[in-house]
Amino acid sequence: MTTKVKEHSYDCLEAEQNGHKLHLFFASAKEIYEFVSINQKEEDASEGYQRAASPARTTAISKFVDAGNVIPLSILITLEKKAATFDGKHIKVKVGKKSGWVIDGQHRLIGAMKAQKDVLLPVVAFIGLSLDEQIQQFVTVNKEAKGVPTSLYYSLLKKLPAKLSAAELAKERAADVALMLRSDENSPFAGRIVSTTSPKNGQLSLVNFVRKVAPLVREDTGLLGTYSLEDQVKIIDNFYLAVRNVFPKDFAGADPVFFQTIGFGGLFNFFPTLFSYTLGEKQSFTVADVTDVLSTIGHFDVSQWKKGGTGSAAELQVGKDLVEEFRQYATVTGSHSGLKLS
Repeated sequence: MTTKVKEHSYDCLEAEQNGHKLHLFFASAKEIYEFVSINQKEEDASEGYQRAASPARTTAISKFVDAGNVIPLSILITLEKKAATFDGKHIKVKVGKKSGWVIDGQHRLIGAMKAQKDVLLPVVAFIGLSLDEQIQQFVTVNKEAKGVPTSLYYSLLKKLPAKLSAAELAKERAADVALMLRSDENSPFAGRIVSTTSPKNGQLSLVNFVRKVAPLVREDTGLLGTYSLEDQVKIIDNFYLAVRNVFPKDFAGADPVFFQTIGFGGLFNFFPTLFSYTLGEKQSFTVADVTDVLSTIGHFDVSQWKKGGTGSAAELQVGKDLVEEFRQYATVTGSHSGLKLS
């Protein structure tokens, strides 16, 4: 005996926009939730593109609905080809969590679904969008939205169409560097760079990392732009391993200043000076060599940075102080022709 798959049918309008067919209909929030899932992005996972839904926000929306208020904005979804049919007047959708995916409006949908009242929501549906096309739509809709983490946009850049600007490519590369560093259990950055949650003590946001590293790895103008991804990762890793060697007590705390905005930003403002000097003196950038060079300012009191405030001006001052202190003890005497990292 064959069991008939449950499906919902809705009056529907179809429109075309730049080669894409859009289907517009109204459906019960509770019914919509029966045939769509949310492709949520998990911390340290490559799958998924949605930020995790906020329980506080969805609860607030459910209370908003039950109070008699209106949610006029549409939910943007994509339906699987095998799960949806359109006959010119009606769209039929098979019930099942793999029948469709929410691209935009997850909080509105979940909040309305949780409400005691069952309200109709306007829906705009694609049929058969690929994952890359879903992500492109998600980024297009959400890139400038206040509630979407910039770090999530960075981590999705590699999924966008190929025609990216040099600045966007640099952000993509910096995000890749961050992913490799935080996944390396032997790196000082292991587990410290977060992209879908707010950083806790001792953690650094992907936004902050990309902000300082992207200019360095930019292919056309960056100091590290000509190096491979693997070399860029190794250079930054060696830099922070040396910092840990030279300032062990300050690095050992629960919330090291080197992962706070002022310390991280200040160190990377100082990095070009240290990198160029080390290559000139040592013809390499190994941990041992960087440690040796950096130890000339091992007496520097980095704890004072915590009193320096926030913002770019504070970072610039930290970088300037490091450069001035370093120049008192270092004089370039050589030149480099290659790069040794280990």
